Amino acid sequence: MDEEEVTGECSDAQACLSSCNSFIEEAMESFFYRLGSFVGSRPWTTIIIVGILGAACGIGMAQLEVDSDQTMFVPLGSAVLKNKEWVKKAFPSNFVFENVLVEAENVLAPEVLQSMLKLDHRIRNISTGSTDWESLCYILDESCYTISLLELWSFNTSLIQALTQTDILDMINTENLTSYEELTEVRKEWEIKFVDVVNEESRNIGSNITYFPTTSSSYSEDNNIAGDVPLLMAGCVLILVYVVCQLGQFNRLQHKVYLSMIGVICIGLAVVGGIGICLLLGLRYNVMHSMLPFLVMGIGVDDMFVIVTTWNNLSPEQKTLDVRQQAALTLRHAGMSITVTSLTDIASFGIGATTIIPGLQSFCVFVTVSIFFVFIYSCTIFMAALVLDLRRAEDRRDACCCCLRLGTEYEPSACSEQNFLQLFFQNMYSPVLMKTPVKILVAVSTVCFVTVSIVGTINLEQEFDYVKQMTAYDSGIAKYSRKVEEYYPGDGQSIDFYIGEIDYYHERHKLKDLYDILDTTPFLKEGSITSWYHDFGIWINDNKNQSLLEPDGYPEDPFDFYLWLIEYLATDGKHHFMNISFRPELQPFLDAMKESAEGN
Repeated sequence: MDEEEVTGECSDAQACLSSCNSFIEEAMESFFYRLGSFVGSRPWTTIIIVGILGAACGIGMAQLEVDSDQTMFVPLGSAVLKNKEWVKKAFPSNFVFENVLVEAENVLAPEVLQSMLKLDHRIRNISTGSTDWESLCYILDESCYTISLLELWSFNTSLIQALTQTDILDMINTENLTSYEELTEVRKEWEIKFVDVVNEESRNIGSNITYFPTTSSSYSEDNNIAGDVPLLMAGCVLILVYVVCQLGQFNRLQHKVYLSMIGVICIGLAVVGGIGICLLLGLRYNVMHSMLPFLVMGIGVDDMFVIVTTWNNLSPEQKTLDVRQQAALTLRHAGMSITVTSLTDIASFGIGATTIIPGLQSFCVFVTVSIFFVFIYSCTIFMAALVLDLRRAEDRRDACCCCLRLGTEYEPSACSEQNFLQLFFQNMYSPVLMKTPVKILVAVSTVCFVTVSIVGTINLEQEFDYVKQMTAYDSGIAKYSRKVEEYYPGDGQSIDFYIGEIDYYHERHKLKDLYDILDTTPFLKEGSITSWYHDFGIWINDNKNQSLLEPDGYPEDPFDFYLWLIEYLATDGKHHFMNISFRPELQPFLDAMKESAEGN
């Protein structure tokens, strides 16, 4: 193949691509021209039809509920999810700990303990119709399981009322305590009252009380969303002011306040429609989605500027045409621009929706759908509002009080028609930027910023703390977490060890090896290991006939091993009962087990 043939084929390919490009461009321009013509001739019809469709899409908002499942931020198919599912199946839990942290200048003062006792009494007396403390609490040794400093005096009112500082210190220095667990749905109503009681007591007494009821993690996320509403409103106001300043001019005929408000409303409708459609499709809404309105707002404002700027750039001859034709010409050019930007944004977030992290995947889908709605509303409702505003201006009606018609003698001042931001960049910013010292400063600053960015990227550490990063700073769970870190900095992370279906009798030497390894490792806090196997061995040695035992201290007969284990769990080992899962068959063989420890 010679050079002329290659050149000819390249020319043919370029011609084909150019032809395809021209065809697509002409087709899109034709479509937007016809759409602009329709909107320009029937603005109210457009607003009503699109508004009704948008309201229908927003019906899904009735299903809005913040998903507090932390696994939404764990990659799909990861070992963590598989292990969690196995644990949930092997050790189903219906338990929850309601945590209250009391903070005072001296928490061991008699009056503080008496306030704690009063709070304890009020919590125990909470009732919600058919539900009260006695019906909800976990019964252990014929009483509700409670971990509290007041346990040292058996919650005895007369004893606690008579305590002195010396009595308290003597008791504290001779006793020790610990804690743990999880929740079910039926306690939510009771827990709401629990939170109310704690808040009320915190105001009534001189101590600062911080609480962490387990289900309130979801409440705090709801509050997190609600807390963003004032921020969103402030953002809308700032955007509105900026849009008014940029789209309109400072005179009675051209200030475009109402048009700007319609633009912000279109953004709100796009967010509602996007969330509604996604919820109807079964997608889950999480705390990340609170960023959605701010993101869509920026994209929507950009579309508004493109449309209004395109209309402003119409030639003087084109502006003499009727409003319908002006709208058609405006949307013919602006529609192409906002289509390209919208498709780019949709493609970006669409690619993001392929991530294996469910929470981020859901967020990207919500944003993608919302951007599509912004595009639709910009080309229809906002364009229709612009048409109505143009008709108003042609009728010389006041831009604020449309019922007032301005006289023919009224002419906007030259100052009011100036674009001050454009003048700033043109007359002040650009000349300064072109000076040699400023160029050098910009170049050096750019190099410095790039260097710092590269160093920061190299040293970037991945960290995910759900409480710190996904809940409101002033929420109960976040406050409680900070107080625990402040007052108990030595507490490490709780660690659970699970073992599945094995022959626990014949593999007992491996269980002993596991305990010995955990007991000697420097990474676990001394004395923090909770092992039913180790405690069971001690109980056997103290309560059973030594002649029936193997040299390792366990029974010779496997049947005795499991029989004695049941006896142990029914007596001294009650606290280990939840750490062992038995098979459903009649034979008392173990299905799974759990041991716990605390890291340094």
